[in-house]
Amino acid sequence: MKPNLSLFERVVRPLLGCVLATIALTQPEIGLLELIVLVIAAFLILNGLLARCYLWSWLGLNTAQNDIELCSRTARSRD
Repeated sequence: MKPNLSLFERVVRPLLGCVLATIALTQPEIGLLELIVLVIAAFLILNGLLARCYLWSWLGLNTAQNDIELCSRTARSRD
């Protein structure tokens, strides 16, 4: 499958996922809320590593296109 996340999202999502996982795992007791946060954290980390978000795909969004357009504009400006 083709990536649909921009470079910014590929960096921010895993970082946010790690922060959420750390917050959830450092709680004295792990309840339902912490489990939900851990699942969200796992999805964020996987999205960032795979550069693919199925929610974005389902909604028809593709922020990776912004990176492609930016690279082509930069290459044209160098010529």
